Amino acid sequence: MRSNLQGTDVVVSWWDYGYWLTPIGNVTTVNDNATMNQTRIGLTGMALMQTDEILSAKAFRALKADYVLVYFGLLISGLGGDEGKWPWMVKICNDNYATYKKMGLEEDNWGEDSVFIEDEYQDSSTGKMGAKWFESQLVKLMFSSAPELGFIQPTNPDDIDMQKDIRSTYVNRINSQEVTEGGVWKDYIPDNGLYESKVFIPEYFSNIGLVKLYKIDYTVLDSGFFISDAEVLDNGYATFKLQNTGTKDLLINDVDINGINYDFVMGGNTNRTLKKGDSNLVWVDIKSKGTSFQKDDVVNISVRAQSEALEGRIYDFSNNTENFFVKEAQQGSIKINRENSKVIQKKSTTTDLFLEVENIGSNIEMLDRFYINNDTIENRVNPSNIEFLSGSSILEPGDKINVHISNITTSFFPIRKFNKIGVATPYNISDELLFSSTEENYSLSILTEERILSPENFATIKGNYRKYIPFDLDLTSAFTYPNGTTILKIKVKNTGDIIFGIDSVYLTESLLEVDFADFYTESGSLNLEKNEEDFIIVDATNYINSEANEEVLVSITGSFGTTVTSDIGYIQTVKYDEDIKIIQSVDGITTSFIYANETGRLLIKNTGNKPITIENIYLNDTKASNIGYTFGSSSLDIQECAVVSFDIPNLAINDSDDVVIKINTTSNAQAVETYNAFVDPIFYNITIDDGATTASNAGNLTLTIYNSGQFNVTINSIFINDTYIPLSTFYESLFEVGAGNSIFLNIDMNDLELILGTIDVNDELVILVRTDEGAEFSHKVDVLA
Repeated sequence: MRSNLQGTDVVVSWWDYGYWLTPIGNVTTVNDNATMNQTRIGLTGMALMQTDEILSAKAFRALKADYVLVYFGLLISGLGGDEGKWPWMVKICNDNYATYKKMGLEEDNWGEDSVFIEDEYQDSSTGKMGAKWFESQLVKLMFSSAPELGFIQPTNPDDIDMQKDIRSTYVNRINSQEVTEGGVWKDYIPDNGLYESKVFIPEYFSNIGLVKLYKIDYTVLDSGFFISDAEVLDNGYATFKLQNTGTKDLLINDVDINGINYDFVMGGNTNRTLKKGDSNLVWVDIKSKGTSFQKDDVVNISVRAQSEALEGRIYDFSNNTENFFVKEAQQGSIKINRENSKVIQKKSTTTDLFLEVENIGSNIEMLDRFYINNDTIENRVNPSNIEFLSGSSILEPGDKINVHISNITTSFFPIRKFNKIGVATPYNISDELLFSSTEENYSLSILTEERILSPENFATIKGNYRKYIPFDLDLTSAFTYPNGTTILKIKVKNTGDIIFGIDSVYLTESLLEVDFADFYTESGSLNLEKNEEDFIIVDATNYINSEANEEVLVSITGSFGTTVTSDIGYIQTVKYDEDIKIIQSVDGITTSFIYANETGRLLIKNTGNKPITIENIYLNDTKASNIGYTFGSSSLDIQECAVVSFDIPNLAINDSDDVVIKINTTSNAQAVETYNAFVDPIFYNITIDDGATTASNAGNLTLTIYNSGQFNVTINSIFINDTYIPLSTFYESLFEVGAGNSIFLNIDMNDLELILGTIDVNDELVILVRTDEGAEFSHKVDVLA
């Protein structure tokens, strides 16, 4: 020690050796023969006799120990080793129990009103050692080998010369002496003393192991983390927070849920490092493993981490949650904040994207990918091009992140060309916006900078592509007038740092350039200073169809010598009069229909310039009843929508019938449309079985009708060659067909001829079967002999 340790190094041992360590070893010790501080001596006993090495390390740290020394007498009487001094370690420690408790040192494995339960270490009546004694750090340190130092503590008689080796006493005793809990000592000692320790590193062992010196590694105390806010959802994902509670950087290696290992992502951290003092969100992918959890399943999460320990060692450890219940996933929502997002034209061939993304839902969300135009593999941004300027890919509710996406080769040039930019989570929660580009430090914005879904989209399918400029009389609006003209009033602002002039206005997705004579600014000037606003008034009559509710793409560019900035969005035109429309479809999805089972749903929009109120709905002059609003209400402001459901009792319509819909309002606005009746084939669907349907000139016509829908249907009429055939002429009297079942209908050909006239062999019969629910089917059959 004098030659290899510093004088300031603290070496802890039992007090007997203090007078050797300090004057001869030239190191600092905490106890010696003159030590009167019973608390300190007892704390040394606590450190040595603890059965939990992490709690032992805490006691050694309280002593400021760098090393621990034990003296092992090889169980030979008279050598005076620590194997005979341990009772004092336990006793003195217990004597100071109250003091240690006041010091805040109490641990979960302490006894009641004592640190140690002495009888667990040695049975006072039999003198046999207990299992706890063998778990103490003192025994492990004494009995341990150190292969890295070339020292093995033998445990088997065959491994040494039992006649000559001084260690034979130790080997004999551990193989013969009994333990209170049963067995012999050797059963509680690993072969050749090969203990594993995360705290004690062999530093020096004397030739036969009488003196053993260990370096103390406090990494176990300096490494820790806490798991909080853990959630496992029934959509195949889980999230939780990790807080590094230690003073060591951690590498997070594994995440297990109910013992199964899953892939995971740490927010803003591709190398899975959790720095000291830091916290981080973790998102776990359960779905990709093909496993799933249901609501109220019981789960727990275990996390394994590692830190760098002394001597190049690695400390692996884990922490876990208590059991908790799986939750039902709620619909998430994310949003690209357009006013804080830009597409910067770097060169004619590349652009950089600067996007602000916000979690506007109530769930933690993980941003999985960014894409241009379509969410397909070939259109997704390479992750290596993505840099998070603030925040990370995992967002708590309300979080905003800023991301820089570099070297986009999808063309935004010339400046006015547009593309859709999207962001999505692993479970396809997404947001998409329309952008055009601008040069750095320039920025033209059509106000408001916000973009929304169309009112009809928001009322029905609630898509994710926000491309519409909100209708606002004080900002941007578009009116179609009775004389057929359409005027756009567009408010623009210089949101950049440099002055520019209004360059051009383009309309429609073909980007038709508006003649200079067809637009002007309200101020009379084309120049826009920094933060200056102005209105651009555009006569769009010659460029669009000038119909109410027409969708018009608008692109405006600004120049400073050349075109340097642009902005874009869709405007929906408003009729400059009271007006109402039935919107049949939105983005290719049918939104208004009449079911043949005499119910209906309509998407109705106020496309005029004044608020209106829906009064009545008529179908083929029959007033609809049981009207309910599944979205909106009967009162509609400008551009507002309502989704209306209703019944049409006793209308008796079928799949091929036309229905004239008329919507009246409390004002002059009215909508009249003709629709085909619609039958949902999932619920109501019939077919005529070709193989089982026959017509015999000398016998019967046999119809086999199969119900492939989910609900029962009732046949209400049959037509053959466009002639109504009363159901009473068929032999059968029941005409209800259960879901998944068939019905057979037979009519004598002679009775059929009384209705249709002469029927000959090889004549073709065209059969139409209709049901009360609206399902119908047409079939042809040839008459056989």
